[in-house]
Amino acid sequence: MFRRPQFEALEPRALLAVASISGSVVVEDAAHAQPLSGVVVELLDESGRVASSAVTDGAGVFRFDNLTAGLYGLEQRQPEGYASGRARLGGGGSQIAANLVVDIPLTAGQELVGYTFVEHPLGTDPANTTPSGDRPVFTTVVPPV
Repeated sequence: MFRRPQFEALEPRALLAVASISGSVVVEDAAHAQPLSGVVVELLDESGRVASSAVTDGAGVFRFDNLTAGLYGLEQRQPEGYASGRARLGGGGSQIAANLVVDIPLTAGQELVGYTFVEHPLGTDPANTTPSGDRPVFTTVVPPV
């Protein structure tokens, strides 16, 4: 005998494909780059509030999964013993401070990769070292999906 399955009611938001944002934190000197583990990276919502946080793994990688479409930002907490360098933007956004990338547009099902925060050993003076700034309010408006 065939049994008909029962389905629970789902919110319309739950039916959308989820997305992710990932990247890494590295230490660069004149010769090479090495991953930096144990660094806190925060995911910011479009008002600039912390929505989630992650800690880089042994390969220096952080990842935020199961995100809905919207506008996001990333802020790296400055690790002790290092000076900030410029971030490398992954799939979009604007860098407004060494440890802060904002206005990252994320659509349903999208996987944005390649956001890299660069650190330099203290005592070095690389040309791309910049000061950290205050957390902003985002300027881009993303239309609802």
